[in-house]
Amino acid sequence: MEQNNIYAAPETTEVVNHSAETHTPLTLKQKLWGFKGRISRAGYWGYTYSAVLLASIPAMIAYGIGAALLMTPEVLSDGAMEEIPVAGITSFAVAFLLYIPAMWMSYAIIAKRFHDRGKSGWWSLITFVPYVGGIWILIDCGCLAGDKGKNHYGDDPLLADGKTHATA
Repeated sequence: MEQNNIYAAPETTEVVNHSAETHTPLTLKQKLWGFKGRISRAGYWGYTYSAVLLASIPAMIAYGIGAALLMTPEVLSDGAMEEIPVAGITSFAVAFLLYIPAMWMSYAIIAKRFHDRGKSGWWSLITFVPYVGGIWILIDCGCLAGDKGKNHYGDDPLLADGKTHATA
């Protein structure tokens, strides 16, 4: 008597290709700055590491300059706190202003990834929950597959890029 193993992997190798359908991919500007549409898992990782980190590099440099200017022996000596260099404070202000676009891009990318999973972009605010938020984003956005085909938030990003889904 043969029993079906309910835990076994599916045995189909059928590939679904919807290349005959027309899909409009998002532009780079829409992917980085807009909160509408969907991006794939690969797009999420690529844009997170390239765009957001590249936007953060100037901010980190400005922060480092500010820290170096504020850590001089003259500033650290007793009674010299009233002589804090204006350049050091200005560097911190510039770093803060440079982090704003990096954070905007980060939340736009995360929101579009949640859209691909069929969820609201408001789920991106889970990043404010200590410990849990970062793990949730890593698993939900970075590891789990998106919805196949069109959903409430737009066309399938894989189909828009001319790729295919292997059916399970």
